[in-house]
Amino acid sequence: MAVKDKERRDLIAGKLRGYRATAQLSQEQVGAACGMEKSAIGRYEQGSSEIGLETAWDLADLYGVSLDELGGREWPPKEVA
Repeated sequence: MAVKDKERRDLIAGKLRGYRATAQLSQEQVGAACGMEKSAIGRYEQGSSEIGLETAWDLADLYGVSLDELGGREWPPKEVA
């Protein structure tokens, strides 16, 4: 399962850049922590690559956020009228 929706990828990309900046980590450091190349982190942060579920888990764990937060989802969802 990968995030294929461009709008959602762009949202996640922005969040990844923000989380990394807040953590004061380089793309190389993030890649090393998650077992990925720096270039892969760059593609995820630019929204040019689909991010798979396991990669999203790894990044969410690294930054101490939930998958819902990473994906811009509010949980629990607001009640629908």
